[in-house]
Amino acid sequence: MAMLNPTMPGSSIRDVIADHLAEMTYRFLLNSKIIAPPKRRGDTRLWLMTDQDRAILIVDPLGIRAMSAFDQQAKRTEKNLRRLLSNRKVKVSNTGGIAIQIAYWASDNAFKSVPLDLTHQKTPQHIPIGMYEGGEMWLDLERAQAILVAGSSGMGKTSLLHGIIQALVFGGQTRLVLWGGNSGLEFWRYADKPLVKVAEGDLLPTLYALIEEMEERERLFKPFGARNLNEFNAGQVTAGKLPRIALIIDEFADAGQDDDVIKAAMQLTNRGRKVGIHPIIGTQHPSSETIPSAIKTNLITRIAFHVPTRANSRVIFDDGSAADLPAKPGRLLITRGGQIVEAQAFIVPDVKPSQPLPVSDELTTEEFELLTLALDRVGGRFVSTELEFITGKDKNRINAIAQKLQRARFLTEPQYEPGTGKRMGRQLTPKALDLIAKKRGTGVQAEEAEQAE
Repeated sequence: MAMLNPTMPGSSIRDVIADHLAEMTYRFLLNSKIIAPPKRRGDTRLWLMTDQDRAILIVDPLGIRAMSAFDQQAKRTEKNLRRLLSNRKVKVSNTGGIAIQIAYWASDNAFKSVPLDLTHQKTPQHIPIGMYEGGEMWLDLERAQAILVAGSSGMGKTSLLHGIIQALVFGGQTRLVLWGGNSGLEFWRYADKPLVKVAEGDLLPTLYALIEEMEERERLFKPFGARNLNEFNAGQVTAGKLPRIALIIDEFADAGQDDDVIKAAMQLTNRGRKVGIHPIIGTQHPSSETIPSAIKTNLITRIAFHVPTRANSRVIFDDGSAADLPAKPGRLLITRGGQIVEAQAFIVPDVKPSQPLPVSDELTTEEFELLTLALDRVGGRFVSTELEFITGKDKNRINAIAQKLQRARFLTEPQYEPGTGKRMGRQLTPKALDLIAKKRGTGVQAEEAEQAE
């Protein structure tokens, strides 16, 4: 393989890395039969150029075995190269020539094993997945619709389900129906949480109860002309709004292959999302028997940990990619934006019965600043309009921070003036006041120490 700037004595570490990336890429393209071997010694199939933050590889178009196939497989080539090159960013393009751009350094965020922090939940119905090359990945339950989670024993499927449960309990606006097998032991630790029902025994009665709920909601929607839960709730006062329901099944195969179970699950996956019922189905044994195609078709979001065979993987994604995953607990693939994205699941804490969910008390500088301004300038009330006037920050941004601080128990729910119903904002909680006092005390001590020096 000839290159424009082969590594020379005294070359920078960047040049050494670029040369290594080019060599790895060349071997990948050759072994994948994307390019043909050189016909003569010294012939060039790949040229290397270096930029400040990336290596740029120019591919000889005459060496491509099938140009039309290469164009169709560009995204797959990017994905496979990312895995091969320790998750560096890769961009394959064919505009005015075939080029492959590769970042020198792997992403810091991607594939880290990071503890789940519930205060990062964007809205009460966002569910946690893990870390990918873009940072933290959370999904909106409404957009995820119905979810399939599959993976071999010990790879992280059940841990992911626990993370989803903990986030929805923390959000406090979603009803949860949990089925972890006939004994109910897997999810019994959540039995005392608000809005949670842990089902025991056969799965079928639980499915029938949710079908009744679904049909009742459909009847309620018709007089209002509502086509989905959002449209119905938009026309209701707070007391009349209906919550979303998440049905979480840890091992669908344990329910048996009873035709009635299959038919009931089909109804819920097909019609439930419009009325706000979201099945989340887990299985260790993905096959056409455990997850029939009539159910799988309606499981819009699919998550897979490592599975032993390409046949298992094809049940989930219609390709063998989940079998190619490293057998590392937490490593997963997920359908996202029409593509399959690789991620590392969050580390989910083990919650004991009657134990509160672990919540991080860490605040950003911006969040702490708004809390102190609410205390000092607004009398201990977190009022978005007043904080907008004081800081000049966007009101929507302040409202988003207020919701996060409320979920982290630094703020109360919005308060209203008795009699008039006038909104008075959220109050700072004792937890917030303690944090402010502690940080201010630390600051005073640091200032005194500095003066003493």
